[in-house]
Amino acid sequence: MTYIVYYCVNQMGAIVASGVTYIPPVVALLIGAFLIDEPISSVDLGAMAFIMVGVWLVQKAHTQSVKEAS
Repeated sequence: MTYIVYYCVNQMGAIVASGVTYIPPVVALLIGAFLIDEPISSVDLGAMAFIMVGVWLVQKAHTQSVKEAS
């Protein structure tokens, strides 16, 4: 398991790998809503949007810094 994580971090980079760790709570909330009809409140939607925008901003900044470095 550790080798797989090391390989992924090595291939993607630490910034991308750390950003991906914020996605599982969003997926878990959606699975709960679709599979067991758990209600999603406006606070949940706001939190999901906040998480996704944050991950997008980090990825965008990382992509720009890579382009500037090369």
